[in-house]
Amino acid sequence: LLRLLGSSFLLFLLTSQLYSVLSVYATGVVGVGRDTLGLVYSVNGFTIIFLQMGATQLADRFRCSQSFRLVAGSLLYLAGYFSLAFCAGGVSLGCAVFVLTLGELFVQPALYTQISRLAPPGAVGRSMAALGLVRGIGFAVGPWIGSIVFEWFASSPVILWGILSSFALVAGIGFLTMRAFDAVRKSV
Repeated sequence: LLRLLGSSFLLFLLTSQLYSVLSVYATGVVGVGRDTLGLVYSVNGFTIIFLQMGATQLADRFRCSQSFRLVAGSLLYLAGYFSLAFCAGGVSLGCAVFVLTLGELFVQPALYTQISRLAPPGAVGRSMAALGLVRGIGFAVGPWIGSIVFEWFASSPVILWGILSSFALVAGIGFLTMRAFDAVRKSV
């Protein structure tokens, strides 16, 4: 449970950048207007609205484990956030946000499922509250970290988004080690 919460914290640090650093980066570095930025954010919302159920059903149909979904989602987060470094306008920003939102489609339901499965008997509510606390702390600290990284590397987008997207890589490795740990535990 602690490994899941720790890896989730890293993802929450990253996902908070969508609402903080991305807006400053898109308008200040890429040079899109606020109306275009609003459309980019709409890509996130509409993707979740229209694809969330289908993505979950598709993963269920192919019998993807929750751990696999967490790792795959982390990799999509990594690809989406890192690709922001190469965006030159609203269309490319929208494509990057679409990719990172695909990561969200897989990660968010899997996180809650894993929390409920890993919770000690009678402690599902407390475990969900712990995830909510970790999410809140990640969303509080993430923009601060992002602003520091942005201040240092705004003129070097590959380094900027490379550093920030590395949170997804480390989280994915954490989720992968959970999967390996679960496989060993089941064989014993």
